[in-house]
Amino acid sequence: MDHFDVAAVMDFLEQRLPEQEIAAYGVHMETCSICAEMYHFWWHFLSTITSERLVDAPERLINRCIGIFPGAPARDGFRQEFGRVLFDSFFQPAPALAIRGEHAARQIVIQMDEVDVHLRITGTHSKLNVQGQILPRIEGISIDGAHLTLLALGQTTRSTTSDHLGVFDFRDVPKATLVMSVELASSRFTGVVSVPEPNIGG
Repeated sequence: MDHFDVAAVMDFLEQRLPEQEIAAYGVHMETCSICAEMYHFWWHFLSTITSERLVDAPERLINRCIGIFPGAPARDGFRQEFGRVLFDSFFQPAPALAIRGEHAARQIVIQMDEVDVHLRITGTHSKLNVQGQILPRIEGISIDGAHLTLLALGQTTRSTTSDHLGVFDFRDVPKATLVMSVELASSRFTGVVSVPEPNIGG
């Protein structure tokens, strides 16, 4: 069996497949770590959006976000993609030695078509420091001078560029749900990802 695509996983999760296919998918995931990882990601996503604790954002805030970022389309000639969070240390235990950094830091790994983005978020109370590195997933992708925009929802927008190693840094970021855009001029690619604010005191 080939690897699942997102549509197949959603059909499986929402029980829209014949019983025979559901059984075959279950057997496949027992031996395929890639499909099992995708299944668990979308299972967590669906569990989150169907939680009774969720509250709709005010319409005024939604309209403001759409008007500012990332609702606006990518620049002419650029391909836009929404990234996905592969790992978040606030919600998953970190494998030993898999991600370096002090235990108190929030570690996040984001996957996009052309790059991975590793984030390290530190800070307390109302201010955060967001440090990160862009790592190419495709040979020949240039990460030097990538343009990054960070939106702390309803509060502020920051911009910066990465160095030749793909390293970037945002300081004194308000504690809120974050939306980050990564634009690679070399390959005319724009990736967008949302990082939720964990419901944890501190």
